[in-house]
Amino acid sequence: MPITVAIVDDDARIRRSLATMLGTAEDIECVGQFPNAEDALRKIPALQPRVIFMDIHLPGMSGVDCVRELAAIEPKPQIVMLTSYDDSEAIFSSLSAGACGSEESPAIEAPRFHASSFLSVVSGAHQITMRPRR
Repeated sequence: MPITVAIVDDDARIRRSLATMLGTAEDIECVGQFPNAEDALRKIPALQPRVIFMDIHLPGMSGVDCVRELAAIEPKPQIVMLTSYDDSEAIFSSLSAGACGSEESPAIEAPRFHASSFLSVVSGAHQITMRPRR
């Protein structure tokens, strides 16, 4: 049975890049790609992905608020936050809301980092990326 994944990011290039990278693995299936939190909340519960890659800063509802709602669904997905810049407060808020880790975007230049996060999440070794404030 493949590991199911959903991607929530307002940047179509990042969604495509991450889906392409994940699609190279035989045992991973991308079941949905969403440009905003509202679409994700409407469709993800029925899709039941095991892992969700979520942009922290989405238009409309934030990724942090979306995590809070998705963390309540069953079966509970593992949620990895994607961020393109260091925002310790948003990362901490997302972890407090139910995310299990974070990773830097963009997937366009560095998909291997997302692959390592993905493997860490599904193996149960949660990866959290935090940097001190300057």
